[in-house]
Parts: sequence; C-alpha cells; structure tokens
Amino acid sequence: MQTKQNKAHGHTQRRLAAIMFTDIVGYTEMMNQNEMTAAAIRQRHREVFEKEHQNFNGEILQYYGDGTLSIFKSAVEAVECSIKMQQQFQVGDIVPLRIGIHLGDIVFDKNDVYGDGVNLASRIESLGVSGCVLISDKIGYAIKNQSNFTSESLGFFEFKNIKDPVEVFAISNEGIKIPKRSELKGKLKENKKSVAVLPFVNMSSDPDNEYFSDGIAEEILNALVKIEGLQVIARTSSFAFKGKNIDVREIGRLLNVVHLLEGSVRKAGNRVRITAQLVSALDGTHFFSETYDRNLEDIFAVQDEIASKITNRLREHLGEDLHRQTIVQAPTLNMEAYEIYLKGLFFFNQWGETMGKAIPFFEKAIELQKDFALPHARLGVCYFFQAFGGKISWTEAYEKIRIHTNITIELKTESPEVYFAQAIFHFS
Repeated sequence: MQTKQNKAHGHTQRRLAAIMFTDIVGYTEMMNQNEMTAAAIRQRHREVFEKEHQNFNGEILQYYGDGTLSIFKSAVEAVECSIKMQQQFQVGDIVPLRIGIHLGDIVFDKNDVYGDGVNLASRIESLGVSGCVLISDKIGYAIKNQSNFTSESLGFFEFKNIKDPVEVFAISNEGIKIPKRSELKGKLKENKKSVAVLPFVNMSSDPDNEYFSDGIAEEILNALVKIEGLQVIARTSSFAFKGKNIDVREIGRLLNVVHLLEGSVRKAGNRVRITAQLVSALDGTHFFSETYDRNLEDIFAVQDEIASKITNRLREHLGEDLHRQTIVQAPTLNMEAYEIYLKGLFFFNQWGETMGKAIPFFEKAIELQKDFALPHARLGVCYFFQAFGGKISWTEAYEKIRIHTNITIELKTESPEVYFAQAIFHFS
C-alpha cells in the first residue's frame, strides 16, 4: 500500500478527521542492541499497519522512522483498526506499539500536514505505553454508543501548546493494555476553578420527562462554559455517571474536579421545581442548596440564577465583571418549541444510531419558530454525523448543513452550539 499524498495541487486544504499516531516504544534502544531484530519488528509493524488500514479505510499520510500518521473518515473505523493492530502485535513477535487517536482538524499545505488536531493526537500518543490505545474525549464521545468498544477515563491532562486540559481515555477491549496513572508521561491537571454538572434526576411522575431534566442540566453546563477562567467538564464525561450510586468524592477524583453541581427536576404541566446543590468533590460538603418553584416560562431565569451562584462561589478566582452579567440568554420565548428542542437534544446526545431520531424534533421546533437558532445548529451537526456514519451521502449532507448553517449566521446567535455547527460546515 502506498502512502497517499495531498492532492491539493499546492492549495491549502482542511479536513475534519479521526487522526491516528503510532510509535514503536523503545525503538532507538532496539537499534542500538540489534539492528536486524529492530528492522524485523518495524517491518512487521508496517505489514500489519498497512493491511488493517486497507481493511478499515484508513489513509496513511506519513511514515517517519518507527512512527506513523494516518487519518480516517470514521472514528469507529479508526478505533476498530487500532484494536485489531494491537491484538496482533501482542501475539508472536511482539511489536511494542502505542497508539493515540483524536478527532480534529488537519491541514494539508503542499507536502506538509499540520493543525491543532494533529498536534493533540501526537501528544496523546506520546503519553501512552506499549500495547495501549489512548483516545481523546472527542473520539470517546463519537464511539460511546458502540457496544463493541469499552474504555475508561484516565483523567485530565495538560499538553504542550494545548490551551485547556484534555480528558484521555484508554480502550479496554480484550488484549489492549490499560496504563496505570503512574505509567503515563503527562501531568494530571488539578484546577480549583473546575466544576462538573452531573445529570439532574427526573422526579416527575412521568418517566418520559427525563429529556427535560437532562436538558436543564445541559443548559446550565453550556452557560458555565461561557465563563472565562472556569474549567467545565464535558457533558460526555459528567453524564457517564447518570443513574450510578457513586460517592461525590470518587466522581471528583475520576473527573479531576473540585466542584460538582447535582440536582433534580419535577415537572407538572406548566410548573417546574428545580433543586440544585453545589458540592465539594474533596470532602462532600455543600456550598449551597436551593429549590426553585417556578412557571415554565421562568426556566431561563432559574438557569441563570444557578450559574450565577456558582460563579459567585468562585468569585475569588474569577473577574468581578462576570458577576454583574446575565449568563443565560433566553434562546426562544416559544416554550413549546423549546420543549420539543429538548426532546430532540435528548436523542442528539446519545449519538450513534439514536442521533438520527433527533432530526424530526429539531425540524418541528423550527416549524414552530423559524428563527430559533439552536435546532438549526443541531440539525447541521446531525446531518454531518449522518454522513460520517454512512447514513446519507456527503453531497446530500453538505447541502442540508449549508442551509441550516447559513440561517444561524443570519440570526447572529452567539452560542457554543452555533459556533460548533459553523465549524462543522467549514470542515464538511
């Protein structure tokens, strides 16, 4: 199999891809001890590497010494490929390989490939040990509903030239090594200005109202993300504890945060009761506990008040101006459209096969209010991952993404969801 080169004819191109780096651990020392043995190991690595990349539609971009850089259109195929390779490398003539995978931006410029996504994938790979497959939180998010994969979080790590700490997961399928924290060559991040928003418990008489309790917790999380200087754990990680009876101190240790927000939601008709508690993940003590009995129309004011209480708790670490700002801006005044949007969000956040079920809810929300930006943004992402998973063609997906992304631009709505959708459009 020949290494593929950039076909841009000198023009810079960007692509969103699952980026894989591999490296043979201790190869230089092997060469010093026995060049023939080292060369045989590298040859076996390349044979298996090229065969499995063909099997899983990988594109090999570079060989460099004992290392490789390759990309995949599918996060699932990238992880499948890495598992198959490692399982083979642990049998017979062992190849001490470590693998790192990240979903991100890759830039092609003549014969060079680079970008923040490439940089982070490389950092994750260098963190590992022989026999392991380490993945970023974005890859973990993309494969979380795939029953043939298992993984566990190793915590948050700081990497050179990467602004924010990154949660790293280890694939734990049979035959794949799970590194101990003491083996990892990185620095665990401990940040006193950190919080995880746990899924709120649905206390309503109707179990189907779970979409609403999940949505309220996520909206508060999204509000906190806007606060400069506050590290907010991704929904993927914090919602992994949904329905599990685990001590808050253990959750804090696993997520490597100092504060946890937990709560419950009871919805009956047009009335909601929201209870929220900010808890120390160090010793389990409560910083505050509040109950809000409100009409449904007041839901955004409640979200803002909860987010403000958290920032006030951390005021010694954050700029004073932040405490006088409204953190949560109502995305719509049409509460029927908002509830339907939350129903779609419930399926959207399950990714995998279930993600497609969100589309009719987002479409219905738009039908109720055409200038509601959030469902437009979510639809753009839905169609991207529908194409990424082979459900629709890239041509069909691109046109749908273009339509909904252009609407979010016209509406001039500032939110993480909208910015993410616009980024997806530029990379699709």
